[in-house]
Amino acid sequence: MIDPIDGTTNFAHGRADFAVAVAAEMDGIPVASAIIRPATGTWIACDETGTIVSGHGAPSVSATEELSAALVSVSVSISEERRPLTLSTLVRLLPEVRDFRRTGSTSCDLFDVATGALDAYIGIGTKPWDVAAGWAAVQAAGGRCLEFPVADGQTGYVLGSPGVAERAAALVEEHAAVFTAAQNRTRQREASRSVVDTKAATSRSTTALGGPREAPPSTAADPRPQPSSEPRRKGPRR
Repeated sequence: MIDPIDGTTNFAHGRADFAVAVAAEMDGIPVASAIIRPATGTWIACDETGTIVSGHGAPSVSATEELSAALVSVSVSISEERRPLTLSTLVRLLPEVRDFRRTGSTSCDLFDVATGALDAYIGIGTKPWDVAAGWAAVQAAGGRCLEFPVADGQTGYVLGSPGVAERAAALVEEHAAVFTAAQNRTRQREASRSVVDTKAATSRSTTALGGPREAPPSTAADPRPQPSSEPRRKGPRR
C-alpha cells in the first residue's frame, strides 16, 4: 500500500507536515513499512519481524499510561458526513487529555506516535492507505493499534502507547454510540416534520387548483313565506 503524498494540502501550501508512506500487508494486517518526511529528512522503517529503525536509532512509543497526561492527535475529517462526528469526538476528548495536536497528515501523526513525540492518534473514517504504514511502525515500536466500527459503518482507529490507546478507544467508541443515537433521533424528528409540512403543502395546493373546499351559501329559493312588497293598509277597508 503506497501513499505518495500524505498531507497533500500541507504540501500544496508549503508546509512541512507531509510524508511518503509505503506498507506491506499479510492477511490484511500491515506488518512492514517505511515513512519518510522529505521536508525534514527524518524517516522510520520496520520489517515483518518487528524490528524498527530510524535515522536516530530504534524508536519507541511513549511511556505515558494515563489519558489525562496524554498528548494526542485527533484527525478532523474534511468529509461533510464524517466531520460532525470527528469534531464532537475532539470536544469529548479535550477534558480527558492533556492536549491535542493536528498536523493534517496521518502518516506524520503516526510517525510521532511511533517515536514517542505523541502519545496516541485518534481517527474516524481514516482511509486504510493513510493508516497502514503508521500501523506497522507503531506496533513495531511497542504500541497498541486498535480498529473498531463506529457510526454509520465508519471505522475508528486509535494507535498509541498501550494504556492511553485502550482508554482512548473506549471513550471514542462510547461517544460515537451516543452521538449516533442523538443524530438518529434528530433525523426522525426532521422526517416527521417533513411529512407534516408535505401534507400541509399538498392541502394548500389542492385548494388553489380548485379541489375540495367549503361550499358557498346556497342560492336556492327559500321555501319560507316572504313578506309582501305591497304597503300594508291601516284600518278596515271599505
